[in-house]
Amino acid sequence: MPLRVSLNTLKLLSSFVNTKKTIQPILDLPPQKPMINDSDHSSLLERGNPLDAGFPEGYIESYFHEIENDDSIYPHQIMVIKDGKVIGEKVYEPYDKKTWNACFSLTKTTIGLAIGFLYDEGKIDLDEKYFHVLAPKKPINIYQKDITIRHLLTMTTGVRFNESSSAVSKEWIKDYMSATVKFKAGSKFEYNSLNTYILSAIVTKIAGESVTSFLKRKLYDPLGIKDFYYEVSPEGIEKGGWGLYLTTEDMAKLGLLILNNGKWNGKEIISEDWIKKMSSTEMKVGMVGQKFDYGFQMWTKEKTGLCCYNGLFDQDIIIYRNTGIVLVSACGNNDAFHSNNIFRIHEKYFAKPPREYFRCKPLIKNVKKESDPSLFHYYSRLNNNYFKAVEKNTASVSVLPFVLQVVMNTYTSGFSGFSFKKESGDYILHIDQVNEDINLHYNFDKGVRQTLSFYKNKYECVVKGRFTRTEEDAPLLLISIYFLEFASVRYIKIFFTKDGKSLRVQLNENPGKFFVFNLLSFADEKTEKLLKSMANIIDTNILISKMNEIIQPDFTAIRCKTETLLEDEKEFLGFKEEDN
Repeated sequence: MPLRVSLNTLKLLSSFVNTKKTIQPILDLPPQKPMINDSDHSSLLERGNPLDAGFPEGYIESYFHEIENDDSIYPHQIMVIKDGKVIGEKVYEPYDKKTWNACFSLTKTTIGLAIGFLYDEGKIDLDEKYFHVLAPKKPINIYQKDITIRHLLTMTTGVRFNESSSAVSKEWIKDYMSATVKFKAGSKFEYNSLNTYILSAIVTKIAGESVTSFLKRKLYDPLGIKDFYYEVSPEGIEKGGWGLYLTTEDMAKLGLLILNNGKWNGKEIISEDWIKKMSSTEMKVGMVGQKFDYGFQMWTKEKTGLCCYNGLFDQDIIIYRNTGIVLVSACGNNDAFHSNNIFRIHEKYFAKPPREYFRCKPLIKNVKKESDPSLFHYYSRLNNNYFKAVEKNTASVSVLPFVLQVVMNTYTSGFSGFSFKKESGDYILHIDQVNEDINLHYNFDKGVRQTLSFYKNKYECVVKGRFTRTEEDAPLLLISIYFLEFASVRYIKIFFTKDGKSLRVQLNENPGKFFVFNLLSFADEKTEKLLKSMANIIDTNILISKMNEIIQPDFTAIRCKTETLLEDEKEFLGFKEEDN
């Protein structure tokens, strides 16, 4: 089995760097997420006033200002809750409160709660060997003979089968149980999302129902949470380590449940004993990028009374027990764990009772977000024209951000060309891709909401267009595609050439290149040695260049066809005679 896992991992890595052909999903799996159900919304929390909650005037506003003016933070939604009431909230356009957030590893803590329900019912022993629960009739893997449910909860199993291996396997339980280990169980912390998947499988077996059904009955219904969804593995079991979708409102309820020691509206939902077990430090972590320690599927920091649910790109529910504050964030930050400045700002404002009022005066960003009207005539070079991509590296180019391709197992790529037109009030960028064509509807400075489909998966998006200038004062058309349920934004930058016969196109994404570089800095010892050995063989600049081709590709497109514009359309777009 160890050999099989290694080969699978190599297959996964090689698929990312092979840009000579269209990338297809390694495992052809059905789409996961259904569309949002607009008819069945969860109950809302009560709203309150910061002054009534003991905060000086302007304190919460100062907190938001500091977040908004930090270049490392890309906030989508932020909430501040005190005494069970929302006393501060911001939703950053084009995001909205009704749309789900992909919670990533925040999902793990809900599986920790599921184990807690079984613990309270006396159906689970934390020190029982997990093998005895899942496969009592099978011979135990000698490498894993000491691994208990407690080790799964505290991320101390040392099992080698992990996220990258699961991406190319349809038998997650079998492959996990067959894997070797890196260290003795309980001796060391190592983050592995497949530990949580095994916990999810244990819940399914003991409860006799799916995690979705079990938690709906035990957790979500009592809290008035109706809008939630769990992705499942190829085996039909909830992934556990990731795959949960929630609104920020409902994320706040999960935080309040921890703050109130398992009670909701005065009624015990889960025992105080279990909540204390979850939210108390079980293992010191001390790893790069991880500022906190670990409890039972929860991050902790005893010094500040913090415990938190934490998901990739900072989908977070932070509880400060010392001050009774719950913070909820949905962001698109380029950080894997806890290295982003948002944690420093949270702690500064809420880890202790509010000090005598101080007004932060951060540098206000003067970012122009509206289109430059003087550039609209450049659209005459685009409208009703087709542009053919002429550079070879377009095989790795996709409207779907690279990071999101990896997360969703959806590798759709290959620009062959694109065209522009205006129809029924919308501007349309039609993109020919190898897999499937995409129509992006947009308006200038106003988002157009639409559903985009990539390899049968559907994504709720808002698309915006903006004419602006580069740092060199050259005209630029920026098309921004916001994937509302995810942290990702795709940017298509279209640069105009002087001859008017071609375009230079560059694709960026956020989170993107900086996230990947940050992730490499958290590599384990073996991966680090591999990267160093590669750097000795291949020039570092070449490695960076190859990575940029995948994550931040650019190419040239030649104009192939021009159609005559109607006179009224010319006038509407503000064209100058010399631009025709």
